[in-house]
Amino acid sequence: MTTVRDAITAWKAAPVPLRLACGVQHYEWGERGPSALIPNLLGQPASDPALPFAELWIGAHPALPASVALDGARVTLTELIAEAPQEALGAAALGLFGSQLPFLAKVLTAERPLSIQAHPNRAQAEAGFAREEAAGIPRGAPERNYRDPNHKPELIVALGDFFALEGFRPIPQIAAAFGAVPELGPLVAPPPAHGAERAWLRELFERCMSPDDDAAGRALATLVTRLDRAAPAPGAPAAPATRDQREYWLVGTARRLPQSPRPDRGLFGFYLLNLVHLRAGEALFLSAGEPHAYLEGRGLEVMANSDNVLRGGLTPKHVDVPELLRVLSFDAAPARVLRPDSTGAYPTAVGEFAARLMVLTPADGARVLAANSATVLLTVEGEATLEVGTRRLALARGEAWFVPAAMAPCRVAAATASARTQVFAVNVPAPA
Repeated sequence: MTTVRDAITAWKAAPVPLRLACGVQHYEWGERGPSALIPNLLGQPASDPALPFAELWIGAHPALPASVALDGARVTLTELIAEAPQEALGAAALGLFGSQLPFLAKVLTAERPLSIQAHPNRAQAEAGFAREEAAGIPRGAPERNYRDPNHKPELIVALGDFFALEGFRPIPQIAAAFGAVPELGPLVAPPPAHGAERAWLRELFERCMSPDDDAAGRALATLVTRLDRAAPAPGAPAAPATRDQREYWLVGTARRLPQSPRPDRGLFGFYLLNLVHLRAGEALFLSAGEPHAYLEGRGLEVMANSDNVLRGGLTPKHVDVPELLRVLSFDAAPARVLRPDSTGAYPTAVGEFAARLMVLTPADGARVLAANSATVLLTVEGEATLEVGTRRLALARGEAWFVPAAMAPCRVAAATASARTQVFAVNVPAPA
C-alpha cells in the first residue's frame, strides 16, 4: 500500500492539478434544508434537515484542511505543502509566507446573523496568540480568541442578495440615529469637536457594549420590547420594516437571542454600523480592526489563512468586549462596495491573495491565471475546463481544485455553450 510520504514524493517528481475534498463547518447560523447551497454544491444532500451548513473551507488551515487523493493515499493539503513547498507554492510565495498556503477560501451561507466581530492585525495576532499559548488555553477551546498568529484581512463576494453590517457609520449619522430613537437619545453625547471623533465613538461604543452600564442595558431592553410589540409575529405576511431597514434586523435577531437578564448588547450594532445590501457580484473588503457582521445571504469568501475572531455580541459563542476594543479601528465612514473589473478581479491590496469571480462563455475564450503561484479554483455554476500544459480537465459544478505553482500558468474556459459558467479563482499575487 502506498504511504503518504511515497505518494507525495511521486507527486513532487511530476506535479499535477488536484481535486480537493473540502470540509464543512456546521455553525448554527448556516442554511438548513433541501435548498441549502453547500450540500447541493457537494452533491451530498443533508440527511438531517435541521443540520446547518455554514461554511465550506477550501484551503490548508490546520483546523479543517482540504485533502487530496494521491496514488490511493489520502493526503491533507497541509501535509502536501509542508513536504513539497517549492512545487506547491512557488519561490515567491514561499519566500514571503513560508511553507503554508497563505489564504483560505470559503463558501459562506448565512440563514441567520453572525456575530458582531473584528479581526486583529498581524502584530496583535502574534501577541494574542503567544499570550494564550503561554496561558495554556487549548487552541480548540471555546474561550480562545487567537487560534493562530496570523492576521485576517478578508473579502466577501455576494452570490445574490447579501446583507451585512460593515464599519462604523459616519458620526453625524450615528448621532442622528441615536437622537431619533427616544430610548437611545440619552446615551449619546453632543457631536464631537473636530479631532475628537475617534474618542467620541470609542466612548459611545464602549458604553453600549459594556454589561456594566445599566442605563444602556435598560434603554436597549425598552427599545427591543417596543419594536417587538409593533412587529408582526414570525411568519406573518406583512412587516413594518424591510430588509433594508435596521428595525427589521434588530427585531428578528433579538427574537433568536436570549433576552434575560437583558438583550444582547450586540443589537446596538444596528445603529452604530453601516447596513449594506450587496447584489450578486458585489463585494466588501474587511481590513484589520473593522467591525462587521454578516446578516443573511450566500457569498464567496477569501481571507488570509487565519481563524482569529474577536466577538462583541449577537452570538452564543465566546464574547470578549475588552479584547475587541483592543483591536477595533474607530474610523467612521460610509461602506465601500467593491465591483469586479472586466476580468472578474476585485481590488484588494493584500499580499496573501488575489480573487476573481469569472463569468465565462465560449465566446470569451480561455482566461489565463496565476503565472507564478498556486491557484485554488471553485466552479460555482455551470461546467468549465482547466488547461494546464497539455492536460485538459473537466471542472464540474461544486468541484474545487488546487493547481500547484509548478504547473502555472493555467487556463480556464467555459465547457458548454448552453449554460452560464462561474468560476471563483484565488491565487497569491505577484509581489509588488
